[in-house]
Amino acid sequence: MHCIEILRIDATVNQHEYFRRISMQCIAVDPRRCRIDIVNAGHPYPVHYSARRGKCDILPIRGDLLHDYSVRAGGTPSWRQYGLEVEAGDMIVLVSDGLTEGHILRGDAYEYRFTAVVAKHTADGPAVIGQAILDDWKQHLRDEDSADDVTVVVVVLGGAGAAR
Repeated sequence: MHCIEILRIDATVNQHEYFRRISMQCIAVDPRRCRIDIVNAGHPYPVHYSARRGKCDILPIRGDLLHDYSVRAGGTPSWRQYGLEVEAGDMIVLVSDGLTEGHILRGDAYEYRFTAVVAKHTADGPAVIGQAILDDWKQHLRDEDSADDVTVVVVVLGGAGAAR
């Protein structure tokens, strides 16, 4: 995925008035080169779990929202492609802001607490890890269910860099 693809997507959604302020992430996995490329358009930062180091890193990849009038008024939106070298057993976790930002105004957002869940479930498959993250998020105290969507995507690199 190259930044040019984000430009094409942005140009497409800009043609339709009902699309406004869209966040998304694009990820391209190249198992032969053991490389992942990520472009972020206003989504929460992705998380990389390094199997070799046994640690999660929040990847501070920034990018403007798609079809955002506030950016249009002030200039051109910006996105950049971030390349990451990966190894067998590494994981990439992508989440929507419904998971990280709920109750942010009260100062009690869930944020990136799920990194501890990822580290605990490294031997489990992506479906189990994703469900464990959602279960942990549901246990986070809140007055009512979030009105925002909650999405979790877990990519685990298998042997010889193959993704599953």
